[in-house]
Amino acid sequence: MRLRKIKIRLKCDNGVCPNYADFAVEREGTPACRELRLCRDCLKELSELNTVLTASETQAGKKQADGGQ
Repeated sequence: MRLRKIKIRLKCDNGVCPNYADFAVEREGTPACRELRLCRDCLKELSELNTVLTASETQAGKKQADGGQ
């Protein structure tokens, strides 16, 4: 996966967001029409959600390694 800055005006792919996209998430072998386009605000929120999810998964993994204590 790769994140790139886009220069054309396209709407953010988050359905409720009124902003224009600043970035596109592209995957190798995926056509440009299937890229995920996000504005800076939505990308930031997604990043924060990932941080929370990763932290909770890490905590769960530590509890399992400690025998559930």
